[in-house]
Amino acid sequence: MRSLTLALALLFATPALAQNATHDAKGPWRTVVTDHYRLHYPVAAEVWALEIAEQLDGIRDRVSEEVGFAPDHRVDIVVMDPFRDSNGFAIPFLRRPRMGVFATPPGASSALGNYRTWAEDLVVHEDAHLVHMMRPTRGPVRRALQSVVGMGPVSTNSPAWVVEGYATVVEGRLTMRGRPNSDFRATLLRSLAQEGRLPTYEGLNGSERWGSRGFRYLIGSAFLEWLEAREHDGALRDLWARMTARTKRKFEASFEGVFGDDPRALYGEFVAELTRDAMAIEQARTAQAGSRYLDLSGSTGTPALSPDGTQLAAVVSSSDGPRRLRVWSTDPNDEASEKWDEAIAELVENDPEDVPADKPEFFKPEELHVRARNDRGVSAPRWTPDGQLLFASWTANGRGWARPDLYLWNPETGNERRITRGANVIEADVHPDGERAFAVQTDWGVQQLIEVDLDSGDWTPLTEASTDVLDAPRVHPDGESMVYLRNAGDGWELVLRTLVSGDERVVPTPKDAIASDPAWTADGTLLVSLARDGFIELAALDLDSGEPRLLTATRGGAFAPTAGADEVFFLTMDAVGRDIHRIALPGGQSEDGVAAAASEAPAELPEPAEEAIETAGETAETAAEAIVATIATEPLATLMAVDIVDPTTFAPVAGKPTGPVGIMLSAQFGEVLLIDQKEVAL
Repeated sequence: MRSLTLALALLFATPALAQNATHDAKGPWRTVVTDHYRLHYPVAAEVWALEIAEQLDGIRDRVSEEVGFAPDHRVDIVVMDPFRDSNGFAIPFLRRPRMGVFATPPGASSALGNYRTWAEDLVVHEDAHLVHMMRPTRGPVRRALQSVVGMGPVSTNSPAWVVEGYATVVEGRLTMRGRPNSDFRATLLRSLAQEGRLPTYEGLNGSERWGSRGFRYLIGSAFLEWLEAREHDGALRDLWARMTARTKRKFEASFEGVFGDDPRALYGEFVAELTRDAMAIEQARTAQAGSRYLDLSGSTGTPALSPDGTQLAAVVSSSDGPRRLRVWSTDPNDEASEKWDEAIAELVENDPEDVPADKPEFFKPEELHVRARNDRGVSAPRWTPDGQLLFASWTANGRGWARPDLYLWNPETGNERRITRGANVIEADVHPDGERAFAVQTDWGVQQLIEVDLDSGDWTPLTEASTDVLDAPRVHPDGESMVYLRNAGDGWELVLRTLVSGDERVVPTPKDAIASDPAWTADGTLLVSLARDGFIELAALDLDSGEPRLLTATRGGAFAPTAGADEVFFLTMDAVGRDIHRIALPGGQSEDGVAAAASEAPAELPEPAEEAIETAGETAETAAEAIVATIATEPLATLMAVDIVDPTTFAPVAGKPTGPVGIMLSAQFGEVLLIDQKEVAL
């Protein structure tokens, strides 16, 4: 629900007026009517819109069954794509509900990237809002009043974390993907817990903190899942029933009647349990995150290392400055280090009894260039062989609708040139010849790979336009092939394409793992961010077998690698934003002297162990070791006191489940210390 202005423009408009007044779409509009919906779309969006139309009534039936209520009003859905961005909104008017769906799909590395199809994930989430919030009160007097106001008690009395958190819960349960089942949510929750920086109860609704707008979705959904697992199946439906009862109740009273305590108190328990389990995992893992290159606050975009390895570029949106495309030196900042030493020496000379502060582990690198323009719409800079930066930038037309095109910026001179016009092109990567780039063209939910001439701006399609989602094309250093990500409706796959012939093959990836952010090293090794079992780490993939060699073991995940001859720069996250780290490639050594410790990382993602680990209970020094020791000496069916850990939330699964049950604790990325699966009834 990001675009309030856009939503308000639709509130009181008829579908026809909304089409003419608020959408930058050429040609006529059409409407598809189903049992529960009227879907309005421009002809330009027909391919994607008809894919949605086929799923709508089935989605409504599943959402209604999950939520426990079935509205009887048709919903008007408007297909839009004003910013070539991934979003949606729902307006739960009791008599005239509305939904807006943005056609552009998110990429694989997005927090929204875990989906079979973007249409399914989006419509399930927004329809869950409507079905959840349109439930009317059962009190006759208040029902009459609310028919005038147009909003029900769930929408008017629920905190934002409940509204968005519950729609996210439904998104995960019905699609079996979505944010609740994503490694990104697990990584974020675990890293915040390990830092002791999970938000307060009030902070679930949002605050000034970095990333706090996502808390209501990610942490809110995890808290609701924890509550229902702690209480009983259907407890959330009981909560909505109490909120709409004849007896008028505030949210807190409705909540306490189902879950037995105040939501703030139970959120405190949730935080405590999550922190306990996160710290057990922290103690059981051997960290390997390289060295910090840039300690930043706020959002940082995909970094790009120059061909000679001397400069790094990224779009940074810090808490203390505007969003800018910046370029830094990759050399250690010896001048800053020397000034520190001189200042400490002077301090000690003036006051020998003073205690100097510890020397920082790194000094901020020298900033070489800054693009002066407001870079709110700039993304994914990539270097050309002659030292320029190619990037996509969103340009608004007269009505305010933004479209991405390619630009070239020379950091040395400040000169900038627009390459394409109206191409709707993103995620471009430069060929080693410097004359062309390969990119994704996206328009109304339809995408294709294209080749762009960097001199003329002309482009040529390489693949057929379809609703398959494409992401992150990356050209091999030899210029003969490229790799890209594709989601054809059943998750992401890596595709290797020969440029001259157009032949393609799927690069195998480890079972149950999702690869994103592909990047090539100088010698042609393929690097990816590999997500599995709640962790996101860098790995080198064998192109034939798909066997990974892990390079990192981080607290906050490893994203968006960019590599040179002997080192890799990548993003990781902490409670205040995204930082940039650097790590040596196996066998190499980075400029700041970081040894190639990655060579000691596990050679592959371990599969769950089939046998118990033999650890003596009396030698256990950590919570992780204690659990392992207990499991190793007892059959599964007798372990009444051992937690069954949810690998997504890292919280214990409450109750006494029946069926294939695994008791697990992650030690290294993807590794399960023990999982003994058998049919049991605890």
